[in-house]
Parts: sequence; structure tokens; C-alpha cells
Amino acid sequence: MTILWEVGEPQPNPFEAIAGDLTEYVVHYASSESMTENNVISELHECVDRAIEMFDINIVPDSHFFLITWDEVYSSITLTVADCKMERESTHVIKFSFLGIDSVMRSVDEACWEFETSSYASKIKGWLSEYLNEIGRPPNCDLVAAFCLAESEKPYELL
Repeated sequence: MTILWEVGEPQPNPFEAIAGDLTEYVVHYASSESMTENNVISELHECVDRAIEMFDINIVPDSHFFLITWDEVYSSITLTVADCKMERESTHVIKFSFLGIDSVMRSVDEACWEFETSSYASKIKGWLSEYLNEIGRPPNCDLVAAFCLAESEKPYELL
């Protein structure tokens, strides 16, 4: 399976621009209607691979983390590189929307939604952790991989 990525024009984050930060970001975006576990895992692998391809551009002297954020509300993933305080992120950002999963999650009964989304987030984290361990650390890279939920107040968890 090959993901067809759309690469946006460099532009500032609108929320940061209001505060005066005009750093321009390039978003590499794709989506999929897949719902089968094997396809989702394959797509996660391609997202990680795409992010690793951007390491040459994204890693700067103060880079410390390879951040992977799962947004359980929209069933999407964001991959970026950040400094040790997680205050400054890389200029190339990988975003992937799992539209098929999102469709299923939107049909889940409200009483079960939190449990179902949390369960799926745990699967996503596990699949990512397995893949990162499988491929090993890229040469000349000492980033620490970390995972979090977009809507969570919990800190990133190391992978």
C-alpha cells in the first residue's frame, strides 16, 4: 500500500501567528478509508517512514523528541520532531486521517465512546511501538520517540 501525500505550501500556524510566531510549517497530509487492522498498521508504518524521511530537514541541534500524537476525536495522527521542552516543533509535520476508523468511532454509542476510543488509542500506541522497535533507530539519530493523546492532559509516554 502506498499513501499519496499532499504537501501544503509553507505557512504559519494561525494560532501561533496571533501571538507573533510566524514560523512557517509544511504539512504533509493524507487520509484513508481503511478499517482493517492490517491496512491501518501498514498506514501507520508509512506515516512513521515518511516522518523519518523528513529527519534530515527537521532535526536541528536542540531536537530531542520524535513526537507522535493520536487524536482520538478525529482518528488522526500527527508526527513531528520537538526540542527537549516540547515547545518548538519541526517545520515539516506529518498528518494522517483514518477516515474509516473515524466513521466507525462516530457510530459508537456515547456511553461507550470513551472506552472504545481509549482502547483503539492503546492499539495504535502498541502498533507504533512495535514498529519503531522493529526498524530500530535511524543512523545518526538520537531522538526519543514519545506518544500522547491530543485531548489528554497526560504527558507524552516514551515508546
